[in-house]
Amino acid sequence: MGDSGRVQTAAPITLDEPSVRRATLTDVVALAGLLRLSFEEYRHLYTPPAFESTAAAPATLASRLDEGPTWLATIGEDLAGTLSCRVSGGACHLRRGSERDLGGTTVVAMAKPIPRSLG
Repeated sequence: MGDSGRVQTAAPITLDEPSVRRATLTDVVALAGLLRLSFEEYRHLYTPPAFESTAAAPATLASRLDEGPTWLATIGEDLAGTLSCRVSGGACHLRRGSERDLGGTTVVAMAKPIPRSLG
């Protein structure tokens, strides 16, 4: 409290808007960390091989980049979510990853127009 007995407030917090970009090989370690962190609490619901496929290692994620695009949602410099697409027979099969709070928006909603162009 200040001298006048009023509660002083901190400066307003400015939140960066979430954005989506394509993942590259330089992202796979951070991406693997996000997936493991996001799915760890559900490990007991998976068989060991299914969990390792879902919370994949960086080498696995790097090879998946060759199967189709992966997008990352970021807030500022922080990785907030993932979405990937395996292209097969002219179709884009989505693999939804994990996501943090994106201010009421989901990675799927943010990336909705992207799969049409496979951007």
